[in-house]
Amino acid sequence: MSLNYKGNVAYDISLFETKTLSKNNVLKLPRTKLRKDLVKLKKVSFRFKVLAFFTFFVVTLSMMVFNQMQLTELTDKIRLKSQELEEKKSYYTQLEVKHSKNYSTQSLEDYAKNKLNMHKTDASSLEYINLHK
Repeated sequence: MSLNYKGNVAYDISLFETKTLSKNNVLKLPRTKLRKDLVKLKKVSFRFKVLAFFTFFVVTLSMMVFNQMQLTELTDKIRLKSQELEEKKSYYTQLEVKHSKNYSTQSLEDYAKNKLNMHKTDASSLEYINLHK
């Protein structure tokens, strides 16, 4: 059939219609095969869920162990620095006591009297001078 698209000619709709389908081309699966496929799919889904949970569990456990290791290392560093600080404070106290013993007012007076033959000034030993003419 030749169609002339020029002019006022109607389209041949029969070209677009599908042929009547026979029931022979519909594929029917037996129910037992369908059930077996569904069970297999559920098994795969369950295995995937178990694998995902196991992976999540292992990653979480690994992170906890790693964080605990970091915490232990930092605690040891803090403990060592605290010991070092206490040692420095003790050394500072020793030096302070030594300094106060060596340079106390009484020890300086004794050193001036005995070693340098010095004595305290009193009113009789003062001499006043006049700078005006």
